[in-house]
Amino acid sequence: MERFWLAVNVAAWSCWLLLLEWLKDAPLGARVWALPHLPELVAGLEAICCVEVLRMVVGDLRGSWVTGLLLHYTRVVVIATVLPTASEVLARTILVAWAATELCRYPCYVFKGSPFLLRVRSAAPVVTFPLGAGSELVACYFRYQASDGALRSALGFQVLLNVFGSLYTYPNMVARARKAVFPPAPEVVSGVQFPKTSERGDRSTTVTGKAAWRGLAAELGAADVARAIDWEGDWRANYGRHVVAVAEALAGAPVDAAAEACDKTLADLSDAFEFVRDGATTTGLRAALARYDEPKLETFIVQGRGKAGDVAVGALRGAALDAKFDELAAAGELSPDAAATLKKLPKDLALHGRCFVVFGASSEVGPCRRLLERGATVLAVARKNVKKWAALIAYARTTAGTLYVPVALGSGPRGDLDAAVNAGCDVLRDLPEIKTWLAEACFAPLVVGCYTYLDGDRHVRVVAACDAIAQALVARGSARRDMAYAYLGSPGTAHRRPAEAAARADAALAALPAWQRLLVAGRAAVATGAAFDGLLNLQGPNYALAKTMQMWRAAAAKHDHHVVSCPMAPAVRTRSMLKSAARRQTALKGGQRFGATERSPEFASAVMALLLMAHVTDPDNAHASPHAALGGVLDTFARGGALHRAGSGRRPSPDSTAKPAAAAGSCSRRSSGTMFWPARAAAV
Repeated sequence: MERFWLAVNVAAWSCWLLLLEWLKDAPLGARVWALPHLPELVAGLEAICCVEVLRMVVGDLRGSWVTGLLLHYTRVVVIATVLPTASEVLARTILVAWAATELCRYPCYVFKGSPFLLRVRSAAPVVTFPLGAGSELVACYFRYQASDGALRSALGFQVLLNVFGSLYTYPNMVARARKAVFPPAPEVVSGVQFPKTSERGDRSTTVTGKAAWRGLAAELGAADVARAIDWEGDWRANYGRHVVAVAEALAGAPVDAAAEACDKTLADLSDAFEFVRDGATTTGLRAALARYDEPKLETFIVQGRGKAGDVAVGALRGAALDAKFDELAAAGELSPDAAATLKKLPKDLALHGRCFVVFGASSEVGPCRRLLERGATVLAVARKNVKKWAALIAYARTTAGTLYVPVALGSGPRGDLDAAVNAGCDVLRDLPEIKTWLAEACFAPLVVGCYTYLDGDRHVRVVAACDAIAQALVARGSARRDMAYAYLGSPGTAHRRPAEAAARADAALAALPAWQRLLVAGRAAVATGAAFDGLLNLQGPNYALAKTMQMWRAAAAKHDHHVVSCPMAPAVRTRSMLKSAARRQTALKGGQRFGATERSPEFASAVMALLLMAHVTDPDNAHASPHAALGGVLDTFARGGALHRAGSGRRPSPDSTAKPAAAAGSCSRRSSGTMFWPARAAAV
C-alpha cells in the first residue's frame, strides 16, 4: 500500500504540473473551462485530495481532517458550480493557486523528512491561499448574484465560509510558515530526559508511558491488559480505562508479587531514562548518579530561634482542634482512622533530632514550614527563586527547627539574604549533585518526602529523579534501612477506597438534584471494583503516571519494611490549579455543584503535615507502619486519607461529572463570597 500511495502522489504531482502547462499554452481570451479534458483532469485531482481527507479521518495520513474537509468542500463547490461560468481571469487565477499549492505539497509525501521541502510547503500557502481564496470569493459572489433557489443559498453559505474561514485560517498559516522558514533555535537538551523512542531522536512520553503500564501488567500476569495497552491507538484520549485495569490487577494480586512488580517497573523506568550533560548522554539514572558524583553544593545552616508551641491548625488547638477533626470526619472529608490518628498526636509534639528531606520545599501544600515549627531538621530542595528562599529562610529563623539550604560550593554566603541569592538547585538538571549533598548532610532517623509538581512530562521526570535519589540514599548501607518515605496521594488516580467510602459515593449520587443526576446519567457515575477511577482526563496521562509512580514506590517500600506516609490530599486552590482555566472551572468552581470541596493551601498543608508527623513518630500506626497486615498493596491508600477530594470518598467519579462541572464553573463567578449558582450546603 505504501508503494501504491507513493505512485498516486507522483501521478497527482505530475498531473498538477500538466494542468499548469495546459494553462500556459491556452490562448488568452479562451474560456479555460472549455479546454479539452481540463474539467475531467481537475475533478480527478480533486477526487484524490478527497481520498486523502478520508485517510486523515481514519488515521492513515497525518494532518487536520477538519481543515481538509472545509478546504476541499469549497473546491468541490467551486468546481461544480462556479468554474463552468467564471471569467477567464478568475478561472485561471483559481486553478494556478490550486496547482501551485499542490505542487509544493506532494513532494513532501515522496521525499519525507526533507527540511527544504517542508519549508517550501509551509511557506507557499502564505501566497497561494489568499490568491486562491480571494478569487474563489469573487467568483462565488458573481455566481451568487446570478443564481436563485437552493443554489443561491449554497453559494451564499460558501461566500460566508470563505470570508470567516480565511480570517481564522490565514494567521495560523503565517505562523506555521514563519516557524518553518525561521525555525527557533533548538532547545538545549540537558538533565533528566525521557528515553529516545525513534531513530530520529524523538522522546515520546506516550511510548514510554505505555511501556511502563504494559510492563507492570505483564509482571502481574495480566496478559489481556498488557495486550489492550499495546493495541491502544489513542493513548491520550483513552489511557484512563487501561490505567484502571492495571490498578484492578494490582489490587487483586498477592502482596509479595504486587510489590515486587511495582519495584521492577520503577527500576525499568529508572534504567530507561537518560541524563544529558554537556552533550553526553548517560542511560539510566543510577548510572548518572555514579558518573557525576563530585560535590558542587554546600550547606548554609539556618538555626531557628523560636520555640515549639502546642500543635495547631491556624487558630485551632487542643480540644477545638480535635472537634474540628471530628467535624471533618462526620462530613466525610476526613477518614475516621485519619481523624483518630490526628487526635492521638501529642499536643506538645517535638521533632528535634529528626531529619526530613523535602523535595519541593516551596510547595504550597508541602510540610516544610510545619516541620520547622515542630523543631525538625529540614533539608530543603527547591529551584532557584530568591524571593521564595528569602521568605523560607526568614520563616525558619522564627521556628524551633533547623533549615539546611543548598548553596553553590564556594559561594560562602555572608548572611541570610546572600544565602537566598545563592540557594537552590534543580532536581532535573542537578540530579547527581543533589544526591551527593544529601548523602553527606542527612542523618538518621531520616524521612524523604517528594512534594514536587511540574507541568506535563516534567512531572514524570522530576518524580523519577526524586525516586532515583531516594533509592541511592537507601542503598548507601544498613544505616538507611530505617528511612521513611513520604508523599501526598492524589485522588486523581486509580486507587483503592474502603467500603464505607463507596457507600458515601452512592449516597452522594442519590442526593444530587435531579438536573445533576440527568447530566451525569450514562457517564459511569460511580466506579465499581477493587480500584476507584479517580482519573480526570484533562489532567492527562503524564499526571496519572507521575502520581501513580509514587504509589508504586510507596507500596514497594512498605513491603520492604519502610515506614510510608502517603495520605490522600484534598483539592486545593494552588497556583498550578488557578493558572489552568480548565482545572479552575472543573475542579474548583463547577466541581462544588457535584459535592467536591476545595481547601486553602494553608489549611491543607497543616493537616497533611500533622498526618506525616503522626505516621513517622508512631510505630504502630496502621497506615504507615511496615508491620501492618495488608489485604493488597493498594490498601495502604484506602485508609488514613484526609480531606477526601471528590470521588475518593464522597462523590461520583471525576470524569463522570467533569464536563457538567466545567459547564457549571463557566456559568458561575465569585462575588462577595457567593456565586450566581449557589453550591449545595452538603458540599461544604
